[in-house]
Amino acid sequence: MPCPSVNIHLKSTFPAPSSLLPSIFHHYRFPAVMRTRMMRMTSWLRFTHASTEFPYESLATLGDTLVKSYCEGLRQRFQKRTKLANAHEEWFFRTHVAVKLILSSTVMLSSARYAVKKGLRMVEPYLSYYALLNTSRALVLMIPEQEWRDGELFEATHQKVRNVAADQLRCVSTEKATEYRDLVQRALLSRELFSYRFPAEGLKGDIARSLPDFDQTVSMCRYIGEVAQLHSECLEAAFSSLGRPMGDFSEDALRGVFEYESQHLGRLLHDSDDYQRLGSALVKVGRPVSLSLTATEGLVEDFFGAWDFSEDALEGEDEDRYVPHTNEWDLIFPFH
Repeated sequence: MPCPSVNIHLKSTFPAPSSLLPSIFHHYRFPAVMRTRMMRMTSWLRFTHASTEFPYESLATLGDTLVKSYCEGLRQRFQKRTKLANAHEEWFFRTHVAVKLILSSTVMLSSARYAVKKGLRMVEPYLSYYALLNTSRALVLMIPEQEWRDGELFEATHQKVRNVAADQLRCVSTEKATEYRDLVQRALLSRELFSYRFPAEGLKGDIARSLPDFDQTVSMCRYIGEVAQLHSECLEAAFSSLGRPMGDFSEDALRGVFEYESQHLGRLLHDSDDYQRLGSALVKVGRPVSLSLTATEGLVEDFFGAWDFSEDALEGEDEDRYVPHTNEWDLIFPFH
């Protein structure tokens, strides 16, 4: 896939302009503890041409020359996609699914941290691997050349997702792409060991050292999520001049996002929350926008709230119930 031929190791000489920070703080209601981190962040709005600023942290040190060239190429590639049939609905659905994948990775990493705290380490390899895989899938969904094919892209094999994600990261940083390949392979090895082989010594010794470090996994997921966000800003810019589509969105395409086929049950499983959220977004927006704008407050709160079972706890059991606390919502993406 196309990569800008520029020096990828240039450091940006332009930190986040102070004039941007108040509006970023206003749009994203970060808790006070996050504001110190935000002083190290930057916005690439001047190159993506999106409608709102996003506080990049992992990508803040990229060179302006790289980001400008990268975004110019992305907008041109997305512009070609706007001319295809059903482009609005395809990219509208892709951004929605990508946001859900990043949300799911956040819940997985939050769950992994909780499980380790409680001594339930058996699930750690599984949660670490799938957190990396799902953020990778979100990035793959934001690559113009990856064909949707009525949702078949969502069913891409793990190997394809890992390879495509690594190739795309290489366009941003060869160093990060190498780190990603090593990290995801170690995560895969650990997951397979405790899915099929079950070493008798458990997560100890060399086997424990093969498991990716939790903080490194979080950092890589954040990096991938920001690359996906950068892509989605260029996507938004490419579609912004087209307005809303003239016709209605395909009901069949819509069903592909909130219906899940189950051959064993012999029927379809329906996600009523997705149905309502998609319908609301179609009425309000009607065109693809960046991931940060797709992740509305209601969508984010409902997603994390679905994993809060504290109301089901018996008296005295609350402390043993996993709840995705709001201070973990921003583990890999500024949802909160």
